Amino acid sequence: MQSVRKSNVPFTLTALLISAMSLVSACGDFSHPADARAMEASGAGEIEFAVAGSALEPYRVAASAKGLPTPFFDELIANGAWIAVKSTSGGPSYYPGIFTGGTIYHPSVGQPLSMWTASDWSLFYNELFHAWWGNVFMKSASYSAWRDRFPGNAALLNKYRAAHPRDPRLAMEEAWSETAAFILMVWYPRPHFDTNGNLLGYRAASLEQLAYRKDHTVAPVSHSDRPGYTPAAESTYPDESEYAGLFQLMTGKKLP
Repeated sequence: MQSVRKSNVPFTLTALLISAMSLVSACGDFSHPADARAMEASGAGEIEFAVAGSALEPYRVAASAKGLPTPFFDELIANGAWIAVKSTSGGPSYYPGIFTGGTIYHPSVGQPLSMWTASDWSLFYNELFHAWWGNVFMKSASYSAWRDRFPGNAALLNKYRAAHPRDPRLAMEEAWSETAAFILMVWYPRPHFDTNGNLLGYRAASLEQLAYRKDHTVAPVSHSDRPGYTPAAESTYPDESEYAGLFQLMTGKKLP
């Protein structure tokens, strides 16, 4: 899904107050009981900023328990990015904060995470990627070489310019976020049965099954129905080098 960009707001007292109010709201709006438990465990008046203070923590814990990759969670939390998670009656989306952080909206927020399906998690990772891209990948000095290799690569930008002439970097971000969602769908552990139909457990896909494959593990930019995008967005895909890089960033593993 597409992240929603906001225009720059002058650093005024009003903007600062709005930011502070958003921060308080993010801390107090527990979208899952685990958020409240984490806050209670931290002790009255003592909030662990990187863990208990993050609305992402219960989602990271639940994802880890399911065997889903957690680097995006880990790095957002480690970098102190305040990412609120809220329910919505519409489709999933991500709104960047005024200065930093942002909010992930997802229609399944509020339902027990143990009940989330592969589709729920796939849609969540799509928006989680946008949060990670804006708050970690595009800001952290540790990713400067990656930014030169990908978002700063003229040849890649020329390719994505066909999908979004005015903002090829946004088109690239979209292709990567959609691909992250595809990877998650294939990665998600599926039930494994014996010859008698008895459940043996859950098995994640092998690295070989996660190889580069358009419309299976790799998604196009999409969104040709939205302003700024062209029909070419439906047929503009990350290349194999991009996919290998994204896969490593998302999972911490290298493809064979």
